[in-house]
Amino acid sequence: MCLTEGCRAMGFARILCSNNMRMAAGRRNVSCRMVSRRFRRPSRDQGSMIEANLGEAIRRLRERQRLTLRGLAGKTNFSPSFISQVENSQASPSISSMERIALALGVTLGEFFQWAETKAPRIVRVAERHGLTSEWSKAKIEALGSSGVDSKLEAVMVTLFPGGTSAKHPTPQPREEFAIVFSGTVTLTLDEGPDEVLAAGDAVSIQAGLPRRWWNTDTVDAQILVISTHSATQP
Repeated sequence: MCLTEGCRAMGFARILCSNNMRMAAGRRNVSCRMVSRRFRRPSRDQGSMIEANLGEAIRRLRERQRLTLRGLAGKTNFSPSFISQVENSQASPSISSMERIALALGVTLGEFFQWAETKAPRIVRVAERHGLTSEWSKAKIEALGSSGVDSKLEAVMVTLFPGGTSAKHPTPQPREEFAIVFSGTVTLTLDEGPDEVLAAGDAVSIQAGLPRRWWNTDTVDAQILVISTHSATQP
């Protein structure tokens, strides 16, 4: 081993030298590799979220309203066994099914997150978002603020993984929505109209009651920021 003058000046580094003898050229090649003792602290995972228990939230809301499994099933047109499976985390409903259950319970989709919150934060850090995952939709939904009867607006970030979709067919929503594609590209179907491809930065306003379907046909994740009106008096 050897130390070159340039390597000696770097007192904070470890020097690894190797001599390679090349007989044909009659020369000695000296190569030095410096390994710094300093290291970079791992960056915080920007995609992390606090996973909320959808089944527990539905059960609490249902019992608070003194609804039986059959009662909630009748209001959603789902079977009692399906509602039971969702409450016991044995089934992962689509985004559309989540919205239908929320409507039957007289809440918004964002209010499913409330049971996990200890306070109503005005600032929601990226790693402190409460979220729900839908295996059926291949998607996750993150709350960007606190929902409640005093709120006028509700904001959620919807991430559709490749092949992810909000529903099999366009489904109507009871509240007006404004959506902007945050990243990636998505296909939007409104009512019986043609499919529209939206890229990052594209926005759309959707009237209450208009059927819509989101679909990620790309090979990378797509994120949609959805802001909807929040009625102070729930049905």
